Amino acid sequence: MDGPWEIQYVSYRPLSKSLCVTRLSGILVFSVWKVTAFILYRYTKHIVPHDYLVTFSPLTVNVILPGLMLVVIIQVTGPLYGWGKYEYMQDYGLCGVAASTPLGCSYAIYLIICLILPPLSVIIINGLLLSTRICKRSRTIVAPKRNISSGNSHILSQDKEVISLVIFMSLVIILSLPRSMLDVGIMCENVKYVRPGTAFSAYFLDSLLNILLPVICLGLHPNARILLWQTLVRSNSVSSDIDMVELNV
Repeated sequence: MDGPWEIQYVSYRPLSKSLCVTRLSGILVFSVWKVTAFILYRYTKHIVPHDYLVTFSPLTVNVILPGLMLVVIIQVTGPLYGWGKYEYMQDYGLCGVAASTPLGCSYAIYLIICLILPPLSVIIINGLLLSTRICKRSRTIVAPKRNISSGNSHILSQDKEVISLVIFMSLVIILSLPRSMLDVGIMCENVKYVRPGTAFSAYFLDSLLNILLPVICLGLHPNARILLWQTLVRSNSVSSDIDMVELNV
């Protein structure tokens, strides 16, 4: 009886730890890139609608993406050289941060700063830009509606875009903040015991964020489903036309 149990114990612990590090690192990368891509896509369409197709690529390639890459690299590689540590918490059945980690408190504080400052900066700066542009347009003659290729939105009107994007970024902070505060409590205050219900709720909300936000986006933008369907139908028709041309050739 001792042999199988020893093999299971030895193989279970390293596998769970490696899976936790891989999972949490992947979630960090996916969350940051998903939120940034969505916000940049929606905001730049109204900040510079005429030059959207020209300015969006240089903006993301030269300014936004290098800065984001630096933030993501620091978050993901920190536990590799001892700055923060992820482990499998058997009491809760969840992947989380380890309390016994040198410099773990500074890592937890860094995660909170990366969580709060970018969304707030996006909300404040771009919200002001959008509001200013809407006010200027309301004073001028209403221009005819442009197609989607020129940058105009067929999903929401501009006055609703600001509200929906502020709600979106606020949900990012609200749903992720309990998990971040729990990590700070574990790393900074050396909280060794947390109620399973509290820990599970905080980690569940953070995991739910990656599923809930895309659903909310589709719910707030009903026309997005129509546009998605039209895009799929158009791509299928183009592929079928190409196949017919190849057959004729």
